Amino acid sequence: MDFYQGLTFFCFKTDYVLLRFCYYLHYLAMTYEEFNATLELHVPPKGLPPLLEALWHDAKGDWHAAHEIAQSQEGTRAYDLLHAYLHRVEGDTWNAGYWYRRAGVSPSDQTLREEWAELVKKWL
Repeated sequence: MDFYQGLTFFCFKTDYVLLRFCYYLHYLAMTYEEFNATLELHVPPKGLPPLLEALWHDAKGDWHAAHEIAQSQEGTRAYDLLHAYLHRVEGDTWNAGYWYRRAGVSPSDQTLREEWAELVKKWL
């Protein structure tokens, strides 16, 4: 039994609080390929951390749901970086630049797809 299978077995034999923690651990162990596979679902996987949930919504074409998550913790560097990326998706480069500065990073020169992949990998 590998680590993931052992974690899954353990988590489904425990109480609710521990089960929520186990969902979190599951997503810490998720690979980029596994995250991409969740895009086949109609709703984001239960327990997905908010930054990844926002990128999931963005990949599914729901910019507004992703933006709501970005706005939920303005002033936090990771959320400000997400906010910057989302305004870049929107085509609002001036606003994206503002959020990149708030996040303390230079604006991305990658394609949107490349930046999305980089952010997913960063937050997995």
